[in-house]
Amino acid sequence: MLAASRTFGRALARKASHAGGTASAAAQLARRRQSTLSAREAEALKGFPTVDVGGLFPDASSDRRDAAHAELRKALIDEDAPGFFYALNAPETLNAKYLDSVYAFVEDAHSLPLRTKARFADPERGSGELGAAYNGPDVGYLEPSYDGVSVAAASAWDYSPEGAKKAGDNWDAELPAYFRETMEDLYERQNGVGRAVLTGIAEVLDLPPQTFSDSFDRGDLGTIRLISYPGFEPPVHTFSAANANSGDHAWTYSDEDDDDDDVCRADVGIAPHTDFEAFTLMHQDAPGLQLLSRTELEKGKDGKWIDAPVVDAFIVIVGDILERYTNGVLRATPHRVVRRSSSRRSIIRFNAVAPDAVVAPLPKFGTPKYSPVTMDEHMATTLGNLRKGVPSWDAATNTSRSATYDYAS
Repeated sequence: MLAASRTFGRALARKASHAGGTASAAAQLARRRQSTLSAREAEALKGFPTVDVGGLFPDASSDRRDAAHAELRKALIDEDAPGFFYALNAPETLNAKYLDSVYAFVEDAHSLPLRTKARFADPERGSGELGAAYNGPDVGYLEPSYDGVSVAAASAWDYSPEGAKKAGDNWDAELPAYFRETMEDLYERQNGVGRAVLTGIAEVLDLPPQTFSDSFDRGDLGTIRLISYPGFEPPVHTFSAANANSGDHAWTYSDEDDDDDDVCRADVGIAPHTDFEAFTLMHQDAPGLQLLSRTELEKGKDGKWIDAPVVDAFIVIVGDILERYTNGVLRATPHRVVRRSSSRRSIIRFNAVAPDAVVAPLPKFGTPKYSPVTMDEHMATTLGNLRKGVPSWDAATNTSRSATYDYAS
């Protein structure tokens, strides 16, 4: 399987279409065309918001755009809006066949030699300085602990175009030839959806259409994250929370030493948190993702998490930046990943704005409740705080510290 995956990974660099794939037959059968839900998927999505993102693209008819706007308002803005949605009818460039090829690449990238992974395991710089970054228990660099105590079992490869610029043209010299081209191609394919969603959100908020997309198009401080979660089994690695010094982190942990509450074992995927950028595209091939709707978020510690169905569609969640721009009209979507018996992979794209963009509540949203900050400073401060052991999530109250951080104090 690994040999076939690597052979296909090299083919990704040679064929712009990225046709084929070596993801497991079961995973391939589980996914369908992005534009068509199977009966099972349609049943799974009952009660969950969906948006026809194809209707947000410039070439959509006015009737289709109006319908997509109505769905977007229902998902993000209305009083009972959950604050997230499933994106249906994504472009053919992100169809099921292509996503199968990306999942094959995820498997390939996570099977690279340990010495290669270790070369890119640098929590002090990460993908923002290295172009690509890797973390996971196998290299001793874990995801940072969003809640200050948890430890992750997940491993992740990150890619940042802005980081690649800083790292120089040869940032990928120690990676397989197909790695760079695959990441760059995926990023570009997702840019169209990012631009359409940001434009649509501005329009349903009665803002000029380019309010957010202009900054996005100048070169967003975005990142691709390809995550691999092992199936549930007795943990091999034992770390303290202080070891969790790069990226995301676990939600729960087991502690076999009652006398030392700080010694944790890697247990499940990602702790409750909100993403630091504008919004996130998430695709998953197995269960594990849980979300906290806006209604449940208002209940504080009593809020109930819901399982996100696994269907062939990207999930769109709001990030810190859109919450701050809209003065809290939009709320960053809390989410977490719990450990399951089967392994899980996810394709993540964090969509941001330009590094130097000043993020502050826009005038139409009233008296500012959030202090101004640039995109770059918000990322640097939040990640820096995590490295210092300052959580970005308050588990006692179910609130995001990163979304509401006061930069004026």
